[in-house]
Amino acid sequence: LETWTDLIPRLGPNRYRLLPMSREQALDAVQKTGGKLVDASSAQRIVEFLGCQMAQSSAMRVARESRRIEPALLSLVCASLNADRLAKRPPGLQLDVSDLEARGAQIVDRFYNQAFADLPDAQRISAASWIEANLITIDGTRRPYPLAAVDATLLPALRELVNRRLLRIEITEQGDQVELVHDRLATVALSRAQLAQQQAEATGRLQREKEAAELELFKQRAAAARLAEERADLERARAEEALA
Repeated sequence: LETWTDLIPRLGPNRYRLLPMSREQALDAVQKTGGKLVDASSAQRIVEFLGCQMAQSSAMRVARESRRIEPALLSLVCASLNADRLAKRPPGLQLDVSDLEARGAQIVDRFYNQAFADLPDAQRISAASWIEANLITIDGTRRPYPLAAVDATLLPALRELVNRRLLRIEITEQGDQVELVHDRLATVALSRAQLAQQQAEATGRLQREKEAAELELFKQRAAAARLAEERADLERARAEEALA
């Protein structure tokens, strides 16, 4: 709706755009919605977990420094921690944020996978490969990509991933840019890219080993055929000598 409000002013009061929050806004949201389930220290740890962004060009991040917490990920982490609380018998009185780095990483990992769920196979594979090749650096930091340069066949899948809060489109002076919503998702994308590369290397290695084995078998069969032919020639020669 955001892009239509200039053309249809009546949409203005009826749309709410969910923007990244500052740390202060995120902390306030966690404490107010969590109530007695989360104390100030736990709320701070949750916000710090999602507020930790990997280093990148300061020029690219300075404009977003005051709005760093992605609401969708904040809600996801809090909901997952609450689900863990309810799963205990009896349920815990407060959210358990111990070992949040490892547990939070698992939550973000699941979020990444679920974002691609239900996409058609061809779209899922091509979109994931494109994201892992173009939206992260070699060290796992997210980077923006010009939306105008994206192949048209990929756009439907990418826009669906925007709707699922995995990606976002930033409006800049250089044009619209598409990027992952958080560096922790870039870490997941890097691990997927590395896994895909390892699998490709393993597949290539197995293929080369198979081809080498087939070549060796061919050589062995050729050698056996030559030996059999030589023996046959020798037996024929002996038979001819005997008849002579």
